[in-house]
Order: sequence, then structure tokens, then C-alpha cells
Amino acid sequence: MEWEKPLEAAKRELLEETGNASTTNNFTHSFIARGVKKISSQHLDRTEDIEPILMNAEQVKELLVSDKIKQSLMAAPMWKFFATEGLL
Repeated sequence: MEWEKPLEAAKRELLEETGNASTTNNFTHSFIARGVKKISSQHLDRTEDIEPILMNAEQVKELLVSDKIKQSLMAAPMWKFFATEGLL
């Protein structure tokens, strides 16, 4: 299989997506949970595969700084939290 060069892929995607908005109008809500602890087992839908991990603020900040959280809908509210809490 021959791999497509990134620039060629970008050109192809641009051509395919021409006319579509480059932004979305979806909204997300973020909440801060403080002092949490596990009190029961998970109750997942059959299509869900989620592993909860309890972290302190420094651990989360390290994930952000090291670019391990890449999804903007997750990273943006976390950066806002650190900024508004004076933790940067």
C-alpha cells in the first residue's frame, strides 16, 4: 500500500470539504469535581470503553504541558481552569 503524502492528503481533504464550514457550532459543558472517590463500579453502555483515573491538578497540568491531551474540547476548559485558578 502506498501512503499519501500529508500535503497531498490536505489538498484532497480541502477539495472534498470545500463549501463546508471549518468550525462547529456544538457546545460543551465542563465541570470540576473536587474531592472525588470511587464508591461503586461503572455502569457503562455496551459500546463504551472508559477507564476513570483520579488525578490531582499537577498531574493533569503535566498532561497538558506535555501535549498528551490533544482534543481541544478537553484541553481548552482545562487550560481555562488552570488560568482562572492561578495555577499556571
